[in-house]
Amino acid sequence: MDKIFNDNKIVEKNKIPKLKTGDNGGFDLTRKQVALIFFLSFLNLIDIKDDYNMNTFKVSNLLFLNYNSALQFGRCFLNYLIVIGKWIEQNNPHLEEKIIYKRENKPQLNYLESDENIPLCELKLENKGSLFDGDASYCVDFANEYIGGGALSGGCVQEEILFAIEPELTVSMFFMEVMNDNDAIGIFNTIQYSKYDGYGYNFTYAGSLIDENSEIKKHKIIAIDAMDLRRPSYFYFHNQISKNEINRDIHKAYVGFNLINFDILFCLLIVALKFLLCESVLRKINLTNVLFTLFLFFNDLSSKI
Repeated sequence: MDKIFNDNKIVEKNKIPKLKTGDNGGFDLTRKQVALIFFLSFLNLIDIKDDYNMNTFKVSNLLFLNYNSALQFGRCFLNYLIVIGKWIEQNNPHLEEKIIYKRENKPQLNYLESDENIPLCELKLENKGSLFDGDASYCVDFANEYIGGGALSGGCVQEEILFAIEPELTVSMFFMEVMNDNDAIGIFNTIQYSKYDGYGYNFTYAGSLIDENSEIKKHKIIAIDAMDLRRPSYFYFHNQISKNEINRDIHKAYVGFNLINFDILFCLLIVALKFLLCESVLRKINLTNVLFTLFLFFNDLSSKI
């Protein structure tokens, strides 16, 4: 792995700008440069200052956590470094591919004040499979406002699993500030390096996805954070679906989809979201199930557009 240090100047502070809250813009890094940043953090060789506006990017933290999920994440990360090491020895052209990190901010709009009578579209649900079992190249990260969430501190739900099997996402924690209500983050051209089983504390590393004969599929990740419904003000269900909260999340989705100009998907999302929220009220369905259903809906649609 020592050959990776040929690009060590990339981690100098004047080389990578911080993408701040409210910013529009981004930059790209080669896959090899991203691996270097990750590897240096894995060895605890990056000096990270405490910053309230940033998540903590210390891959080495996993070594000190007494959780099974931390062990499994470590296995995913080690597999990633082994694959990158082999590619470096082979001068694999994948190393020079660009990974794009960007963020979008748009002023709040009101989406609920409309007199249009839009018919609902047909909705097909399949409650099976894992994140990338389908053909979709786009994936929504139901993110923490601090990108990456608990990926390096023992968390193990959708966002954290996504960051474990695609460690190139984890590097965004190095330079992405916290998202506000008008922010979204896009990370494009990442690769899934590891297979996995389970969810939450049952998550396990299930082997490498990369071998000499495997097809390398690139993914585009859109990170949008939902409201934290654990706050006391949201204990009552009707507070979770008030106009302000619904409008906030619709706008958050719009900003995220704007990163890839998915206007068609956004229009369909609004229709689907209104339908699901109405169904959740009438049938008293848990809002978490509503959001998961919405994720499956988006993932299926993105494979067909």
